[in-house]
Amino acid sequence: MKCITEQGMPSPANPMIVGNLFLILDIEFPGPGSITPEAQASLKQLLPGPAAAPPVETDHEVHELVEKDPVASFKETDIPDDSQNDDDDDEGQGGQNVQCQQQ
Repeated sequence: MKCITEQGMPSPANPMIVGNLFLILDIEFPGPGSITPEAQASLKQLLPGPAAAPPVETDHEVHELVEKDPVASFKETDIPDDSQNDDDDDEGQGGQNVQCQQQ
């Protein structure tokens, strides 16, 4: 698992805090002897060799993949739940509760 820091979803409690984006990579390479010498020769002709990296264009962002524990990452951006102190709650506000009188 790899991580791209500060490129994940925003926190529901505070959209200004952005989480980390985690990627699960599962790359399977062919085992030894699974590609015949003839197929290897064909692949070498079709695929480019180990040349220098292509020039980086400036119209996209470049990010580094880092190792990071997902649980530690969650705790770094976690905001405690303030559902006990919601402003929508009318309890404990000190205001009068007005009710319609039944006749």
